[in-house]
Amino acid sequence: MSKKVDVVCISDNVCPWCYIGKKHLDNALKRLENKYDFTVDWRPFFLVPRGRVPKQGVPLDDYLLATHGYKSRVDGPVPTAGKKVGIAINNKRFVVPTLDSHRLIRLAKEQGKLNNLMDTLFKAYFEDAAIISDANVLDQIGTNAGLVGVKEYIESDRNKKEILEQEIESRNTYGVNGVPYYVLTMRESGKSVQFSGCTQTIAWIQAINDLAES
Repeated sequence: MSKKVDVVCISDNVCPWCYIGKKHLDNALKRLENKYDFTVDWRPFFLVPRGRVPKQGVPLDDYLLATHGYKSRVDGPVPTAGKKVGIAINNKRFVVPTLDSHRLIRLAKEQGKLNNLMDTLFKAYFEDAAIISDANVLDQIGTNAGLVGVKEYIESDRNKKEILEQEIESRNTYGVNGVPYYVLTMRESGKSVQFSGCTQTIAWIQAINDLAES
């Protein structure tokens, strides 16, 4: 019988390293699928503090210049790392609030379409420069991922409180102050390990095997 491994990914939908990290995680899980039984969950984090950017967002370069003093580069570390895992990073994207897109993730989990939605959402934002704070855009993304009732859900207040509470819990319980952040747990033994940053495929494999054998 395969050992059961729970993977918790604490992430924000405007964090490029979270998307790149997911590609590495997916590759690792694929290579280990005959050895372990994986359950993957995604939990919210607000990389951009709520209220800092308007609903429609601001151009990436404007945001970077205002907060960090530099602009994006096509040959920068994010596009370069993305290219290595098949991601064509679009630097023309906007930095937007992510509460509603995190709510969409919650809906996808309820409907059993979580991984489909994460792939579709990340690609829409980072490669197609979709405005993922817009209800119509989220409706299209959710529909493309196989969800139903997206528009009505996004226009309601459902799960807003839960998402805000879960984000606070991530900060308080795990001490998260940046993403991506991961928690691996062996379900039978309860042993777990936590780590942060964009983890490479080989490092994922090593971490999972080491935890299982500890």
